[in-house]
Amino acid sequence: MDIKISVIIPVYNMAKYLSECLNSIVHQSLKEIEIIAVNDGSTDESLFILEKYAYQYDNIKIFTQQNLGAGMARNNGIKLAQGKYLAVIDPDDYYPSSDCLEVLYNTAEEHDVLICGGMIMRNYNGKKSLWDKKGIDRYFCNTIVNISDYPEIYGHQRYIYNTDMIKKNNILYLSCRRYEDQYFVLKALVCAQKFYGLNKVVYEYRRGYKHAEYSLKTSRDILFGIKEVLKVVRENNLKLVYENRIKNIDKEYIIPFYKYSFCGNKEIDEQIEEINAIVEEWIGKDEELILSKFSVESMKEESRKEYQAIMNDLSDENLKIIYGSGIKAHDFIKRYHHKMKNVLGIAVTKKESNSDNIIENLTIKQIEEYLLYREEAQVIIVTISEYHKEIEQKLNKLEFQHIIKPDMKKIELAEVLD
Repeated sequence: MDIKISVIIPVYNMAKYLSECLNSIVHQSLKEIEIIAVNDGSTDESLFILEKYAYQYDNIKIFTQQNLGAGMARNNGIKLAQGKYLAVIDPDDYYPSSDCLEVLYNTAEEHDVLICGGMIMRNYNGKKSLWDKKGIDRYFCNTIVNISDYPEIYGHQRYIYNTDMIKKNNILYLSCRRYEDQYFVLKALVCAQKFYGLNKVVYEYRRGYKHAEYSLKTSRDILFGIKEVLKVVRENNLKLVYENRIKNIDKEYIIPFYKYSFCGNKEIDEQIEEINAIVEEWIGKDEELILSKFSVESMKEESRKEYQAIMNDLSDENLKIIYGSGIKAHDFIKRYHHKMKNVLGIAVTKKESNSDNIIENLTIKQIEEYLLYREEAQVIIVTISEYHKEIEQKLNKLEFQHIIKPDMKKIELAEVLD
C-alpha cells in the first residue's frame, strides 16, 4: 500500500487523553496512513495504551526513546516516515472530524502544493472557539497563500507537509524543549514559499488543563527558540511575521523574559542581547528593543503593583464574584482562598452539566444567577486574557457595575519574583 500520510505523535505521559487522540486518527476516512508514535520515555500508562492500539491496528508503529522532549521525538518520527506527506499531532489533541486528513491530502494533490493547512479549534476546558486571532482566519479561505504575505508561525499541527521536501532540506524541530515547533513550521513554509489555506477546521487543540512551568532551563530554551526563529525571519525579510509574532513576544512569555534577565543569569542575558542585536541590525536602531534593563525593572514594578491591587480587592469588605472556572481560576482561588473575604461564589458564562460544582467550597453558577448583586458586587475576571473582552461585554449587558480585570501574567510574575 502506498502511504499517503504519515501521522507522527510524540507521547510523554498522556495516558489521560491518548486514546481519544488515537481514536481520531484510526477512524479517519483516509485509510492509506501510517501512525508513528514516539514514546518519549513515558512513565505512566501511555506505552501500554500505544501497544494495545498497535495490536489492534497494524498501521501503528511504536518507537521508544529516552525523554528528550517533543521536538526530538517528532524528529525521530520524521526519519521513519514513509508517507508522501507527514502530519504531526500532539497526544492531548485530536482531529475533530473523520475526513480531516482526506480533505487535506486531496486538496494538496489537487492544487499541487507542498504544504496544505486548515483551521484550528481551541478547546479550553470544553469551551470551543477558533484558535486563529488577529485576522489569521482570512488566510484559510480555500486559496493559495504566499509566504511573504503570511504573518503566522504558530499551529504547526494544522498542516500536512510534503515528506520529500522536509527530508531533502533537513527541516527539523529544534532540540530545545520549548518554542521548538515555530522554527520547524517557519523553515517548512519558507522552503515551500506557499501553501493552500483550507476553509475547514482540521485540528482541535486542548488548553486549560495544565500549568506552564518556566524554570531557568525552560526559559533559556524559549529564548534560544525565539532567537533561531528571528534569524530565519530576518534572512527572509518576513516583516509581517516579525510584527505579528516577535515584536511583542515578551508579553507572551513574561516570566522567562522578566524573571531571569539582567539579574546575573549570563546565558539569559546573552540570548536577549543577541535577539536585540538582530532586531537593531535588521529593523534599525530606532526600533524598540525586545527587552532592556529599564523595561525589565519597569515591568517588575508594574507587576508588584498589580499584585498588591488584587490582594487589596480580595481582602476588602465588598461582596465579590470570581468569574472563571478554568485552570487559571482554580489556581487563583486555591492560592488566594485564605485572603478572600465576602466571596459570593464563582460565575461562568455557561455551566456545563458535567463540570465540578464547587472549587474550594465556592459554588459555580451561571452569571445570571448573581443578578441580584449586580449593583454592589465586584466581579473579578480570572480567565485567559483572550476572553476578557467577551466577558466584559456580557457583564455590561447584564448591568454589573463593578468589573475588575487583573492582569494574570503580571500577578504570576510578581509571585515568582520574591
